[in-house]
Amino acid sequence: MRVIKVLILFGFLSILTTPSLAFETDQKSDTTIYNFSDTLVTAPMFTYKNKSSGRESIYEFYRDSLKYPIIQDCSGRVYLKFVVEKDASLTDIRIIRDIPGCDEFNNEALRLVRSMSGLWKPATKDKQNVRCFMVIPVRFDLETYRRLDKN
Repeated sequence: MRVIKVLILFGFLSILTTPSLAFETDQKSDTTIYNFSDTLVTAPMFTYKNKSSGRESIYEFYRDSLKYPIIQDCSGRVYLKFVVEKDASLTDIRIIRDIPGCDEFNNEALRLVRSMSGLWKPATKDKQNVRCFMVIPVRFDLETYRRLDKN
């Protein structure tokens, strides 16, 4: 009789803990960060002023938001890496390649990308929003900036 009670208790406890283990597994997969090149993942899309292309939207955003630093002897690209979250916010924003000796440009690139938070359509996998790494450049070229500024 005692053995039967122990088996029933063990069975009952295993039934109770199974859903919580499944929930913990779901929570762990919830923190996965995908790369947009992963299979079955639709890449995040930047949306600004209802432009149809993510690249076109980014360029339009740069034209409207970039505050070109006053220093004129620097040019180049700053590459930034960040995570587009499920809610379209950006986290873990960092520079992965800077313009050496041009801190104002590097700081402006960080400011610009931080201001993009909330303007992304998150990546999707199996029709669910997922977290995704992105890398984008911010180009600093005074001649290009002057042309854009005139338009």
